[in-house]
Amino acid sequence: AAEAFEAALVVDPVRIEAMRWLQGLAREGDDLEKLASWLAMESEVETDPRRRALVHARLGDAYRRAGKDDSARKSYEAALVSDPQQATALRHLAPLLRKEKEWKRLAGALETLARVEPDKHARVERLVMLGEIRSRRLDDKAGARGAFDEALAVEPDNLEALRGRAKLLDPKKETKEL
Repeated sequence: AAEAFEAALVVDPVRIEAMRWLQGLAREGDDLEKLASWLAMESEVETDPRRRALVHARLGDAYRRAGKDDSARKSYEAALVSDPQQATALRHLAPLLRKEKEWKRLAGALETLARVEPDKHARVERLVMLGEIRSRRLDDKAGARGAFDEALAVEPDNLEALRGRAKLLDPKKETKEL
C-alpha cells in the first residue's frame, strides 16, 4: 500500500491525502523517522495556517517520542508561528523550555496556555506554575501575584495558589490579607 501512495506523490507531490495515508502507515508500524518525514512534507505544502500548526505540533510529537528534543522544539515553535494559540504545541513546548531554563519564554507559553486551556483545573495548574516562575525565576512579584489571583478567581480554594499568593504578601502592609 505504501508504494501506491508514494507513487501518487511522484505524480502529484502536493497530494496531502497520500501523505496522510503514509503517516497512518508509519504510525501503525511505529516508524517515527518515516512519520516525521511525511509530516514535514505535509507542513511544507499545507496552506491553512491552523492545519499547518497542527501538523507541526504532530511533527514535534514524533521528534519528542524519538528523543530529538531540539527538533521537537523547533517544530512546536513553528506551530506557534502559524497559530500562536496551538494548545498541543504549547503544552509540549513548556517542559522543553523549562529544561533549557528559558524562564521568560516559559512564562509567555504558560500565560498563553492558561488562556486557551479548556479545562479549568488545567488552567489553574498553568496559572500557579506561571506564578511560581514569575516569582522565583523572573523576580516579577506583581506578575506572580496576578497569576495567583487569576488562579484563585477560577478555583478559590486552590492551596497552591493560596500559598503562592501568601508568600508574596508583605506582612507589614497587608496583615489583613494574611
